Amino acid sequence: MDKVVPKDQSPEDLILNIIRGSIKSKDHFRVFETGFIECQDLFVRAEIIGASHVIHFSYKNVALCEVFACLHMDLPEKDVIHKSIYNCSDKTITLQFGPVDYNMTTQIKNWAQGEPLINALEEQIRSARMDENEIGIVYEFPKVNSDHGPKTIVKVTTDRSSQVRVETIHGYPNKDSVVFTNAAFDF
Repeated sequence: MDKVVPKDQSPEDLILNIIRGSIKSKDHFRVFETGFIECQDLFVRAEIIGASHVIHFSYKNVALCEVFACLHMDLPEKDVIHKSIYNCSDKTITLQFGPVDYNMTTQIKNWAQGEPLINALEEQIRSARMDENEIGIVYEFPKVNSDHGPKTIVKVTTDRSSQVRVETIHGYPNKDSVVFTNAAFDF
């Protein structure tokens, strides 16, 4: 794999892109880590793309893709909803797609407040054996003028019958910021 070249990104540039339908991530991003859950009528794939993430979700005939990244997804052939971090922060975004309700909240903390939570979730993922109802992926990027590298952590859980929960942490030590997201796909 090619060497990772750090980009100076800021949490203020994050955009929530909800895409109705599916996309091929590798056509748009470099995927660093991935995990999936698959069972009858339900498929979830989580991906870390830079200091960002993608969640592919499909249930019966509904396919959605959550892209939380420092970019505005311009896909003319797709129905895409865009929300800037300012429209998401400390609020709940609620959308409905047929039988699927989608809810997401975000919160930004400074590094000192967020670092213990980063360490706790990372330790939980690394020490636990993920079962077939869970995804836990972590990626730390090269350090740039900081004691810590930017880090993305994604944890997905499902009961396989009515809900998928997604918890993510995006650490930006160069900006003294940590972004937390919690999303739920209820079906």
